[in-house]
Amino acid sequence: MTGILNVGVSGGIPVPLAVIVLAEFVVLYLFVKEKTRRGPLVLIFVGGAVNLWSRITGGAVADPWNFFGLFYNNFADYLIFGGVVWYALASLVFHI
Repeated sequence: MTGILNVGVSGGIPVPLAVIVLAEFVVLYLFVKEKTRRGPLVLIFVGGAVNLWSRITGGAVADPWNFFGLFYNNFADYLIFGGVVWYALASLVFHI
């Protein structure tokens, strides 16, 4: 396998598993409360759930893709990033 096994979150930042689980519940809560922003919240939740499942079952998340030598990531990371950008645009730019 090329890439790394990441035991932290993005960039290898160490975060306790309980904090990651809590973050998933926060996203789920927002999904229920914010009906107009469900699209980006789905991306964030699914990406987080995939990475959380990998962490629980394997102890780490496989990040096979090198991003221009800066960091490693996986498809779930792109889902989270895309969801966060979409959510920010919907909140700050479009005010929906």
